[in-house]
Amino acid sequence: MKPGVTIAPEPTSGTTVGALEHDTPSRAAYGPGGRFTFRALGRLTIGFVALAWLWVGCTKAELGEIRKGPTGFEPHEAVAIVVSRDSRIAEDEIVDCISTAINEADPTLRVVTPDEFRRAAFPNLAPEAAPQNPQYLALLLKHPPFQERMTQEGIRYLILVSGGTEQQHHGDFFCAPGGCLGLVWWDRESRLVASVFDFKQGRMPGEVRASASGRPWFAVVLFFPLGLPAATETRACSELGEGVARFLAGGNPPQP
Repeated sequence: MKPGVTIAPEPTSGTTVGALEHDTPSRAAYGPGGRFTFRALGRLTIGFVALAWLWVGCTKAELGEIRKGPTGFEPHEAVAIVVSRDSRIAEDEIVDCISTAINEADPTLRVVTPDEFRRAAFPNLAPEAAPQNPQYLALLLKHPPFQERMTQEGIRYLILVSGGTEQQHHGDFFCAPGGCLGLVWWDRESRLVASVFDFKQGRMPGEVRASASGRPWFAVVLFFPLGLPAATETRACSELGEGVARFLAGGNPPQP
């Protein structure tokens, strides 16, 4: 044997050179602590979230109006806001949205709460028994005693809001001993309509419509939950409030 030359040992029994060549890169790839696994999980999670974000998108809103006559108001006049009883929306939230928008447009315009309007309009009825549908209220526009009560209270307009939210569920989860993987989402849409009654003129000058749609989603990658909400009710309510304030002031709706 020449000096400086080393002879590699023969493979031991039951072990092949191919097996040694396969094991060495595997150990190097994973490294101590399984770094390859966490890097792969990170890439998978980021890619999964990015795909869901791009596909689901954000909440979109639309606003429109149907105008049948002019509107406007004097500083001493008030507007009442009531939610139709058959609607699937929270009255407090709607009143707050529209009131905020009206006050920002004209702080001098007084907003009458639903309970105040019911007591003034129907003093002999319990609040829960007061009529709240457009057909009945439209008949009262030509009723002199009712108009007189509204004049005494200074209520010029009534905003009757109806609508609700609908959604459809999609997707599923798949779980195994090592964790779960899956995505669920909802096609969600909120639609609101504000019918405007003018007690001073005895007519309905029109209505304002607002809608918002989105896809809230929830995902699980192994043991890590992810998700993104879509507050379509809040967005539709905000759009409706701005639209009603513009409508009462006599302004034109925004161009698409």
